[in-house]
Amino acid sequence: ILTAIVLITIIVFFQDWKSFLFDPEFAWINGLNSIFFQYLLLVLVALTVVIMIHVTGIMLVIALLTAPAASACLISKRFSHRMIFATIISFFNCFTGLTLSYYLNISSNATIIIVSIFLYIILFAFKTMFKLRQA
Repeated sequence: ILTAIVLITIIVFFQDWKSFLFDPEFAWINGLNSIFFQYLLLVLVALTVVIMIHVTGIMLVIALLTAPAASACLISKRFSHRMIFATIISFFNCFTGLTLSYYLNISSNATIIIVSIFLYIILFAFKTMFKLRQA
C-alpha cells in the first residue's frame, strides 16, 4: 500500500518534485508551495523507513535507501533516469543478495548490503576508468 502511495505521489507531482528537489527557492519564487513538498517528502521517507525497519532491519534500510541512489547517480545525470535506474539497481541488489544468501546459507541482510556496496564500487571504477581514458 505504501509503495502505491509513494508511486502515485511521485507520478502526480513529478514536475514539481524536480523543481523543488533541485532548487527550493526557485520553486517557491515560481509559486510552488515548497513547505508542503518538504513536509510531504519527510512524511513519505519517514513512513518508508518505519515500515521497512519492521520488515528488514535498520542496516538494510539504510543500504537500500542510499546505495541504489548513489549507484544511479554514477550512471545518469537526468533525474527521471536516476529514479528508474535506482529502482532497477535496488531490485538487482535484493534479488542477487537473496539468491547468494540462499545458496551460500548466509545472512540475507548482510549479503544484500555487500552486493549493494560491491555494485557501487564496480560502477565507480568503470566511471573513473572511462574518464581517465577520455583525458
